Amino acid sequence: DLLLVEHDHGDVDLSIHHDFSTRFGDTSTTGRRRVAVRPWDFGPYPRRWVDVLSTHYDELWVHSSWSERCAIAGGLDPARVRRIPLGIDPAVMRPDGPRAEFGLGDDVCVLAFVGAAIRRKGIDLLIDAFRRAFGPQDRVALVVKDHTQDVFYREQSFVDEIQAAAADPACAPILYIDAYLPASDLAALLRRARRRPSRRRSPHPRGSSAGARARRGRPRRPARGRGRG
Repeated sequence: DLLLVEHDHGDVDLSIHHDFSTRFGDTSTTGRRRVAVRPWDFGPYPRRWVDVLSTHYDELWVHSSWSERCAIAGGLDPARVRRIPLGIDPAVMRPDGPRAEFGLGDDVCVLAFVGAAIRRKGIDLLIDAFRRAFGPQDRVALVVKDHTQDVFYREQSFVDEIQAAAADPACAPILYIDAYLPASDLAALLRRARRRPSRRRSPHPRGSSAGARARRGRPRRPARGRGRG
C-alpha cells in the first residue's frame, strides 16, 4: 500500500495526480516523487501530455497494457510507465449475495449498462438495438447505471434519449439510474444482470470487466508493481 508522509514543511514523499477537472499540465504538482494517472482510449498519447509527463512527473500509471502501449507510442520513455491493473474487493464483488430485483420477476433477463452513458461508449447503439429487438411482450429489461455528475463527461449526456425510450410503450422495460452506487449496491446490480453489453466506438480493446469477473467467481486483485495483465 502507498503511504503519503506529510512533513512539517508541507512536502510529501509521493504526490499522485488523478484529476480530469482541469487541463492536464495547467496545475502544478508538488512532492519528492510525482505520479500521474492518465488513462487514454485513442491511440498514441497526445504530444503535449508526453511533454508534461516527461517534464513534471516521475511516472505514469495506467490500468491496461493498451494504455501502456499508447503512452510509449506517443513518445514517453517506457521506463516511466507503470501498469497497475484495476482491482475489486473480493469480499464485496462475489457471485453469491443479494441481488437487486428492480421489481422484475425472476424469469426476466436483465441486461446492464454500467458506466458513463455517452455516445463514445455506444449507449446510442445499445438503446437503438434494444428498442428494435425487444417489445413489451418480451421477458427482458435493460438497466442503465449512469453518472452524469462526472465532470469528465459534462455536456455529453444521453439521458433525454434514454428516458424517451423508457417511456415508449412499444419498448421493453428500460430502468435508468443516475448515481454513484455504494459497492454493495453495484455488486447486487451486477448479480442480477444476465449480460453486460459493451460496445465502444474507441479502439480500446474490450476486456473482462470487474463485474463480469465477479459473476464468474474470478475476481482480480490489484497488482503490486508493474504487473502482467
